[in-house]
Amino acid sequence: MLGSHLRRLPDGETGERTYWMVFQLAVLADNPAFHAPLARIVRPFLRIYARSPLVRRIANSAMGGSQAGGTALARIKPGVRVEDIRLGPLGYAAAARQSYAQFSRLKKDGVIPQSTRFQVALPTPLAVLDFFSRADQARLGPLYEERMLDEMREIVAAIPAQDLAIQWDTAVEFAMLEGIWPSPFGTPEQAREPIVDLLVRIGNAVPSDVELGYHLCYGDAAHKHFVEPADTSQLAFIARGILRGVARPVNWLHFPVPRQRTDAAYFEPMRAVDIPSATELYVGLLHLDSAANNQARIATAQRTLERTFGVATECGLGRSMPDTVPALLRLHTDFAAPANVTPV
Repeated sequence: MLGSHLRRLPDGETGERTYWMVFQLAVLADNPAFHAPLARIVRPFLRIYARSPLVRRIANSAMGGSQAGGTALARIKPGVRVEDIRLGPLGYAAAARQSYAQFSRLKKDGVIPQSTRFQVALPTPLAVLDFFSRADQARLGPLYEERMLDEMREIVAAIPAQDLAIQWDTAVEFAMLEGIWPSPFGTPEQAREPIVDLLVRIGNAVPSDVELGYHLCYGDAAHKHFVEPADTSQLAFIARGILRGVARPVNWLHFPVPRQRTDAAYFEPMRAVDIPSATELYVGLLHLDSAANNQARIATAQRTLERTFGVATECGLGRSMPDTVPALLRLHTDFAAPANVTPV
């Protein structure tokens, strides 16, 4: 459906990665340094979740109605020193290598356009650290961040730079900034600068010949945010910090638009961000509500942002039921060309 409009193509986070980074709880539980009593049910759940639409609906609904962030699902075992912990493979590099082999074959066969890059979406280190208590997050943070960057470096080494795009999925950070989930940095105000510093570090770690993007997110469990943003103020703060701090080009930014927000006030803080013309902006304003509402959101974004942008859903397609995906893809093609924007 999207054809040559699509500049980057991810693999859909299939298999055990089907529920974003939840599988990392099982990966961590395999490490003798950690105790994660619920991890034994994670892998069976993910296999069933991937296969069963009913389980997907139930799980998405349950997650959408919970505020589980900050609940410690894992802990460093008593007596274990952080300097003695050794983190092994996290699974992202292995999955990327396997997926890229298929991507390359499809490209060679002409199924995927030659100009399309293979996109690898990685959770920021804070996302997985949220499984731990605040005290353990602070202790484990540098170690897990370095291991995640090692995974990214393995991906970069395995996939040609001209074919690769890395996206940092930035969601838990906004729950911390909104005061919904605790952070290892203290209060939401105290967390602002350390979060920006982290996002800048992991962005600068991506080689300049590999494309780099950030997905800024308020969650999408059961198509609900963990909190409805009053406007784009927090999103704009993070976007500004990334663009000021990352020394290499940032190729794209994506931010969400709640379906009920057709007003200019929501977009206004983002307009004040100095986004370079070379940085593609993707606005997550497509929803399965009505053509009129989608048109209204696009018109308001065009009028307020005063720049060309791409259209997208709020949070990709990961929490969408399979039977809704064709309609969501059609939305991209229906609204991209008339609005003179490019689907993400």
